[in-house]
Amino acid sequence: MKLRTHLVLTLSLSALLFALWAFLVANHAFQKTDIIIQQVLLGREASFLSGQIEKEGINDAFLNTYAEAHAVRLTLVDHAGNVLYDNEEAPNRMDNHALREEIHSALALGEGKAVRYSKTLQTDMVYVAKDQGNLVVRLAAPISSIGTWRKNFFSTFIPTLIPFLIILLTLCILYVTYLLRPLSQLSKAAAIWGNGKLTHQLLPEGPEEFQILARTMNQEARDLARRMEASENERQRYASILDTMVEGVILVDGKGRLVLSNRAARRFHGDELLSDSTIAQTIRHTVLADVVENSTIKFEDQVFSITTAPIHDGDEVSGAVVTLNDITRIQHLEQVRRDFVANVSHELKTPLTSILGFSDILAGEHLDEEERIHYATIILKGARRMQGIITDLLTLSSLETEGKQFPMEKVEVSDLVDDARESVRFACGQKRMHLVIGDTKGFQVTCARNLMVEALSNLLSNAIRYSPEGTDILVSARKDAKGTMISVTDHGYGISPQDQKRIFERFYRVDKARSRSQGGTGLGLSIVRHVMLIHKGSVKVQSTLGAGSTFTLVIPRELG
Repeated sequence: MKLRTHLVLTLSLSALLFALWAFLVANHAFQKTDIIIQQVLLGREASFLSGQIEKEGINDAFLNTYAEAHAVRLTLVDHAGNVLYDNEEAPNRMDNHALREEIHSALALGEGKAVRYSKTLQTDMVYVAKDQGNLVVRLAAPISSIGTWRKNFFSTFIPTLIPFLIILLTLCILYVTYLLRPLSQLSKAAAIWGNGKLTHQLLPEGPEEFQILARTMNQEARDLARRMEASENERQRYASILDTMVEGVILVDGKGRLVLSNRAARRFHGDELLSDSTIAQTIRHTVLADVVENSTIKFEDQVFSITTAPIHDGDEVSGAVVTLNDITRIQHLEQVRRDFVANVSHELKTPLTSILGFSDILAGEHLDEEERIHYATIILKGARRMQGIITDLLTLSSLETEGKQFPMEKVEVSDLVDDARESVRFACGQKRMHLVIGDTKGFQVTCARNLMVEALSNLLSNAIRYSPEGTDILVSARKDAKGTMISVTDHGYGISPQDQKRIFERFYRVDKARSRSQGGTGLGLSIVRHVMLIHKGSVKVQSTLGAGSTFTLVIPRELG
């Protein structure tokens, strides 16, 4: 039920109850007034009759005439309560009246009054009795006989009451409407504000209290809008900071369920990581023990360092914040560093051991010239191998130097191939291999000439080293939308798909025993990769085991 209907019904009921209450009060007042007036009139008449009876005695004819003329009932009772005269009933048929209220009071006080139902006349009667000295004079009249003028009053009051109530209810409805109009506007405004439209403003109207309330609510809405805007800006600021973090951040509740995650966490598939048993157990321990936990897990091809810290809500732990750091590259670099140290140590130790061992033998006195030459040759090979390793390491170090600039120039691809072919001519002749130069003329690239020749030389050296004697090595060039590509194809042993992922790492060897027997430092392809990175290009490999390999240098279009 609406407030307007409720108020109208309440006011209408209140008006009706008031009218009924007024009617009952008026009726009671009129009835009481009627009885008092009747008692006064009967008292006067009783005094008059007492005087007449005292002078003339009991005269039935006079008393009957008087009672009929005044429409009253007249009764004379002696002090013993015996009825001596009654104009309505024979005295000998009436009971003793000594205990009647008005008679008893008259005997005790000289005058008595009463209102009660008369069984003889079967109606409500007003009784007045006065002690005349040796008898009591009692007069009675029915109440109904004295209420005519009261009925006339109510016959006028009731018809005028109905139009009055209608007018009153109409005025109540109009006034309630006037009062509730601003309240209705307040209700509509509250609904609009509840939908987030805090720019809506109320028009102050109605009573002063409503106007004050409207102005206050307008001010509160403006303040709330400012606070919400500030809160939203703050939230967006924090969200922006959270999303730009390199670390993945995940918020979980006390049961380990995802609440919030940033962009990095979504990139790391944080929702899937949460289902990992190790992380789930770590989160549970963090929440239950209220401690910070650190762990490392491998997920697919990535390795993550994970930190879980409790979130407090007062004295209780309500959840945890999980920080994810992708340490795949760090671990890879660490592994590369360990491998590099181990490989350098091993690669240098082998020739150095030979040099030291055979130098010690050469220091002996019982060697002929042929033995000395043989041992000296072995020492020379070990020294040259150490020199090659050190040279390649210095080359790599130079290529990795941050900020180092290499002069670029326009060069014919055919010139680069010719320079690289000269550097491997002797090794190629030793294995009776042929370098087949395809279509390399007419292609120009912008590059650091010496570095590009170094890269091509390394590819050719590897092709010669790991291919059977008497086979051909093909060098070709082509252009497409990506840039210029120079390819070196051999018919060697080939490289497995697993090894193809790592062959550009330092000292990585597909077949360590065969690689060492063939010579080489294990740094050639790593040098090639760094040369192409300097040129913002790449090196690709296609290989089939037992059929050979093709290495392609891709020089970007802006350089090629």
